[in-house]
Amino acid sequence: MNQDKSKMVNIIKRLLALGLGSFGIFALVSTSYKVTHFITTQTSNSISYEIEIDYVTIGSEDADIRLSIKSSDGTSYIELTPGLQTGVITNLENNTSYELTIETFNDFRWVELESKTITTTTHLNAYTIPSILKESYNEEI
Repeated sequence: MNQDKSKMVNIIKRLLALGLGSFGIFALVSTSYKVTHFITTQTSNSISYEIEIDYVTIGSEDADIRLSIKSSDGTSYIELTPGLQTGVITNLENNTSYELTIETFNDFRWVELESKTITTTTHLNAYTIPSILKESYNEEI
């Protein structure tokens, strides 16, 4: 009986060692990223961004990174790579909130690295008084 129990304990130890060993190998090829710079500016219909992403651990360099742009109309994505990147997101609605999230694919799911909520500015139809007066003056003539 003790011999059977001892064999069972050894089998369990080996299985645990194999499981932890394979987890260790998986962890070695996993890549982590860190957002070191995330600046945005907005207008009435666009958002400019400047993003810098660095590696935290050495490993596989093919992990996906993306910028998620969410609004009440839906979600869009822009693929990113490590390093410094700039871009402009255009054709946005004015005076609308957008959630910009930098995400990486890790352990079979998307993980948030950093997020910002930005509201585009209100577009004003501004006229100068002289142009309005000139238009009405021209109409009278």
